[in-house]
Amino acid sequence: MAKPVLCSVLFGRRKPVLANPLLILIILLLGGLCNHGHRRLWALVGTIQLSQGAGRPLSTNRGSGNRRRPRCAKMLAQPAELAGDSYPCIDLEEYRQDPNFWFINKHYPGLQAVHRDPWIFVCRGLLSSSECEQLVAKAEPNMQRASVSSGDEVFLDPGRTSSDCHIPYDETPGIQQRFSELLNMPVSHMEPLKVMRYRRGEHFALHNDGATARVQGFPDCPSPWANRVITLFVYLKDSVAGGHTKFPNCGPLELKPEQGLGVIHFPSYLPSATDAAKRGAQDLRVQHSGMPAESDKFLCSQWCMTGPCIRDKAPANIRPRGKCSDTVL
Repeated sequence: MAKPVLCSVLFGRRKPVLANPLLILIILLLGGLCNHGHRRLWALVGTIQLSQGAGRPLSTNRGSGNRRRPRCAKMLAQPAELAGDSYPCIDLEEYRQDPNFWFINKHYPGLQAVHRDPWIFVCRGLLSSSECEQLVAKAEPNMQRASVSSGDEVFLDPGRTSSDCHIPYDETPGIQQRFSELLNMPVSHMEPLKVMRYRRGEHFALHNDGATARVQGFPDCPSPWANRVITLFVYLKDSVAGGHTKFPNCGPLELKPEQGLGVIHFPSYLPSATDAAKRGAQDLRVQHSGMPAESDKFLCSQWCMTGPCIRDKAPANIRPRGKCSDTVL
């Protein structure tokens, strides 16, 4: 009968807790190769089934086994700050369709649930370093002071001190198609991609990404009870300090800017919500804030509506102000 053995190696201390000596030697060699030039602590924890006689394959999240382990993004043999082990890792099998909120593709590679009720997800490597840098280069020369909207009017707000730029649809078809596959959302329901920049000390006060829903919808999205039902934003640069995104009603949960990391949450209820009073209404549990940046912070945001967006009727604050560059992503 298979005998479970837990192996834990803390590189830097080189202190095995309980392990097969040969296995520990292999792990130490691998750790030494990966750890050169860094002074941070790496951790590798693996659970292995060792059997007497014929060898057996390592158990996985699916298949036989006495205990099912959470199906999360692969995180072993990575630095702690890259492995996401500072964030919760909730079993994606617990995520199921709900008439109140949009249902995304939980099988998308790299997706990790970090909060439930309300659901919040992260997805590492959603954009490559090259894509992130090209988006920054495309948008930065066209930045203007960011505004806010009540759904009926657009105005400047001292609670939002960043700058932004909306990218024309024909400059980001590949990126928005990828987002469509992750979100189970037609590209036709997406607003133009927006790139935001926060200089040192700039911030965005506590807010919800949705608007006040209306039974007749909006000029650019006339579906009944129209609202933003998905927020997806991607950090375009790493941040050593500051610039975190904070969800105070979810733990609180704080997410650190990491280049290529996507964050998904659901700012509003669907028109099909079981409680009629919540149809199209904001979910205030996912209110969040952009903490003051200590260096330049860049991210892009993709908002999705309940129905198709009529692009030429979009309000001025979400409409591209013209071509940004010849680069197509």
